[in-house]
Amino acid sequence: RLVKMDVVKDNFEEALVKLAELLPSCSFVAIDEEMTGIQIDKTTHPCFGDSCETRYLKMKKVTEEYNLMQVGLCLFREVSPNKLEAFPFNFYVFPAKQVSGRIHMSFSTAHFHVDNNMDFNKWISRGVPYISHQQYEQRLQSFTPQPDAIISPKRSPKPVTRQDDKVFVESAVKKLEEWYNDANNTEEFEMPECNYFLYNALTNEIDKLSGVVRRNKDPEDRRKFVVLVKKVTEEEKESLKQSEIEEKKDRLKLHSGFLRVLHLLKEHKKPLVGHNLMYDLLFFFSHFQGSLPESLGEFKSQLGENFPEIWDTKHLSFQSKQFSDTILGQLYEKCCEKMPEVSVTIHEDFPNYEQSTQHHEAGYDAYMTGVVFAKLKSGQLAPEEYKNKCYLMRSLFVLNLSGADEMIEKGALVVLHGFAPSVKTGDLLSIFRIDGTDVQINIRWVDDFSAIAVTSCDTYEDAIALIDENRSTKCDFCSYDEWTDKEKELSSPAAAKMSTPLPQKEGEQGKRGTKRGRDSQEGVEEEKTEKKKKEETSAEG
Repeated sequence: RLVKMDVVKDNFEEALVKLAELLPSCSFVAIDEEMTGIQIDKTTHPCFGDSCETRYLKMKKVTEEYNLMQVGLCLFREVSPNKLEAFPFNFYVFPAKQVSGRIHMSFSTAHFHVDNNMDFNKWISRGVPYISHQQYEQRLQSFTPQPDAIISPKRSPKPVTRQDDKVFVESAVKKLEEWYNDANNTEEFEMPECNYFLYNALTNEIDKLSGVVRRNKDPEDRRKFVVLVKKVTEEEKESLKQSEIEEKKDRLKLHSGFLRVLHLLKEHKKPLVGHNLMYDLLFFFSHFQGSLPESLGEFKSQLGENFPEIWDTKHLSFQSKQFSDTILGQLYEKCCEKMPEVSVTIHEDFPNYEQSTQHHEAGYDAYMTGVVFAKLKSGQLAPEEYKNKCYLMRSLFVLNLSGADEMIEKGALVVLHGFAPSVKTGDLLSIFRIDGTDVQINIRWVDDFSAIAVTSCDTYEDAIALIDENRSTKCDFCSYDEWTDKEKELSSPAAAKMSTPLPQKEGEQGKRGTKRGRDSQEGVEEEKTEKKKKEETSAEG
């Protein structure tokens, strides 16, 4: 039977059974997601000045603001050496009805999804519901033997004041007492249907009686309430309470929706593969596991407990230096063209993605990601040292999920700051006297007022010795460590705290380029159009 690619609440149970059946034998799982946004304002824009901790906090803020739309999972199973089978799933996900909150979507993301044929109606009306593991545990803890009702007020209910309501309650209680006082009547007693307010009043009266238990006739109906009351012995009462608790647990598990997928993934702990996947990890954790930790270190610890092996194909391809373009679609095409050693076919029970152009559908992007990983691995481009390393756009660092983060740039760093917004790359390069030397300098822009000069010098002292005292570009400078320490101390944007210019004399123009790419805006726009607005190529140069 053909497995439907799009998984919605109508066919979720069937897909879950298939997923549970396939997971034990698969080699790895590729993941991709579609979100409702990944930028809030300038405070969340990535920049070269970010430490990994700062970048984490920026991304954490974004994941708490926006929602998930699709989760793509593609399982890959080794059939024989150099031959894999793929099993792609494209889950539409939408918060469960009982979860309070709001849906946020950025305008640019809405246009992006429209351009890529996102089915918004399917997402909202048919998306697989979910609660987080944190919410799941909180509800489990609430299942104590104390209340017999699904809803049991902890405080005394509000007094009934309307005459019609008084008559209703008095009549219902009178019939209840007649039933209770009739020793021969052992049948379950049904209270009249009512709203939530009157329900609280009636259950308050029922709870005054000894030797009875109560339950809701339809626990799923949150608008109409019918209470059933039964006479029991103390032993029967305790047994019924335990049975009800187990029923609640079973019902909660059934209604937890996509959370059950997370539980399966955590149980089997298969290698998890993504492309430029830091946002995928954060959204996945935030929406299905629970609130993100306040620190990057704690996030790494909690993530590692559940997913000990993670691979980022963006980082792998970037480190290989064999690809001029590491955006997912182009990378997939290049890998398929240049690395035929390993073949990947989609299992016959699943729709064929192999000739598809469904970019930016999470299931398809997960499939492409897994194929890229398989090809890179077969070409010896996925060494063990790159495991648990994540690419960060416009960053000096590689984020290490299982250890200390690593600086990408080799050589001494000089932070230049406090210059005019009209300053260009060439102006900053002209600050350094490098004619006649073999020193190489690259400029990494932080914002309009600050940048980082990455030099090939061995030490910071060697680098600043090259600074021209007669430079024409007015700016100040410091070491990277001094700059980040100041950032932590003041907890404010770098440009605002390090912008005191020093008057300088005229100097010669730099020999390198005179026009810089405006990283802050161009990078963000590129994020919005490539790999779910998460990629940009200029940061790789």
